[in-house]
Amino acid sequence: MPAVSIIIPSYNHGRFLPQALKSVLSQSFSDFEVIVVDDGSTDDTSEIISDYLDRVKYRYQVNQGPSASRNHGMREATGEYLMFLDADDVLLPGKLEIQVKALEQHPEWGVVYSAWQYMDQTGTPILSAVRPKKQGQLLKEWLLRSFFFPPGCALMRQECFQTCGFFDESLSASEDTDYWMRLALAGYAFGYVDEVLFGYRISQGSITSNFRNQIKNEYLRLDKFYAQPALEEDILALKSKAYAILRFEAAAKYYQADEITTAQDTMREAVQLCPELIQDKNWLVEWLAGAAMDPRVDRPVQLIATVFNNLPPEISDLEKYYRKAVARYHIASAFSEYYNKNFKGVRPHLFPALLGDPQILLNRGFLRIALETVFS
Repeated sequence: MPAVSIIIPSYNHGRFLPQALKSVLSQSFSDFEVIVVDDGSTDDTSEIISDYLDRVKYRYQVNQGPSASRNHGMREATGEYLMFLDADDVLLPGKLEIQVKALEQHPEWGVVYSAWQYMDQTGTPILSAVRPKKQGQLLKEWLLRSFFFPPGCALMRQECFQTCGFFDESLSASEDTDYWMRLALAGYAFGYVDEVLFGYRISQGSITSNFRNQIKNEYLRLDKFYAQPALEEDILALKSKAYAILRFEAAAKYYQADEITTAQDTMREAVQLCPELIQDKNWLVEWLAGAAMDPRVDRPVQLIATVFNNLPPEISDLEKYYRKAVARYHIASAFSEYYNKNFKGVRPHLFPALLGDPQILLNRGFLRIALETVFS
């Protein structure tokens, strides 16, 4: 009985599989099994996997989607812990050893996740590592979209699966967020390791072609959550805000896709659901800066300008926050680059940050990184 079962769903990702498998098989921790579930691939996945059959269990199914693929693997998994690694992502050195040790040392955690690094289609690291640093009981954070992590960041106890069951196969996207929310609702705590242990592959500089499907499934996920009986009053009280935040996120994607009318309509719906959100300047600025920092956004400052230049007329007074939002994006980017020791990457953000928010000079942290990077 292995300590860890690593489940790798793959659909036409044969070109990435060797890198994913190498990242697993070269781990310092060796007490694991690997289950690759081929979700009806039409590429050369079956030929590629033939070189690994001495170390890997290979299972084929008719194409059913990522949830069904993970569920197939979960049915066969025998490990004490479960990990879900998408076939185009990679584990970084030491991930299994560090996370297994973390769960052994913290019996109160049901799941432990780590910091991660975005990488492009060639596997080259891009941007700065993401370090959420949140842990504990995180149901409200999941509901209000204040953080997320990709599935491969996490290591989960088998006990969580026994309690919460399988991934929802009716969701064609956002199924991982749905699962983490179910764990959180069941009372499982999330632990965090502040080390970059995972590589998350994306297509940089372009909005994904299926973003509409992503939006649709985000709504379905939330509908499903709030259809449950006996939710606590404090969770029920967040319903309008949770739906409004999803609409703000959707609006940002529509603006990025240059679908201005749909973006405006979506923002109107968000404001109607939760008017207090646009009264919260800090939240509004953080939302837009966060949307701009998404690595799939090719022109971050242009996205912010597009939003403010095309606000619905009834909330056009929000234009006064434009400079603050741009500054917040540059401030966040400067800190991100600094903490990832990319000092040259800090410098382009310093002047725009000061231009939009001169008060940032009173922030000792910002002043320190500005002085260190300018004179380094």
